[in-house]
Amino acid sequence: MMKLGWTIARLAIAGALGAAALALAALASGDATARRHIEAASQWLAARQPERAEAELRAGRALFPDEPNGLELGARLLILRDDNGAAEAALRRAAACSAQPGAALRALGKTLADEPGGEARGAEALERSLQLSPPPSRQEAGMAWLSLGQAALSGGDPGRAAWALRRAQEAGAPGRYLAPALVQAYERLGLRDAAAVIRTDPTLAPRG
Repeated sequence: MMKLGWTIARLAIAGALGAAALALAALASGDATARRHIEAASQWLAARQPERAEAELRAGRALFPDEPNGLELGARLLILRDDNGAAEAALRRAAACSAQPGAALRALGKTLADEPGGEARGAEALERSLQLSPPPSRQEAGMAWLSLGQAALSGGDPGRAAWALRRAQEAGAPGRYLAPALVQAYERLGLRDAAAVIRTDPTLAPRG
């Protein structure tokens, strides 16, 4: 009788483990399908077809609502609709859900810094993105420093802007974005000679 009881218990455990394995497999399959939809949405957005991007994103997020890339992509679509408040919430959620939140924090910082009066909050998010471990790539750091410098300019702090923009320059930020901001910072500081050097630097001169 005792052996029969143990047999039944083992069968019950095996059944429960099997059901759990099937549930995990179904979840993994759903996550993979969600990511395919989200990747398709990203491609449609890059092709400047936001309506198709939104349709793919809805399908993906129905299966995986808190997928960080999906949240970030949704924020980009919200920004296109000038709904920066909802975009900010989505980016904060993406940063909270991601094991590598740097991209979400950089996007959040730029979104906040572009809002009137949001420069300080934007700078805070950008600085956090630069302090992460592992650190951002050189290109990512360059764009973060660039956004940080632009936020400082908008906030009326040309000294801090010049410091951040020089860091962006060291990290190879694109000259067409960097040069105008750096010229503006130097001119506000009264450093007209330094501004003139930037204007004539072939590696930084703004290009179309």
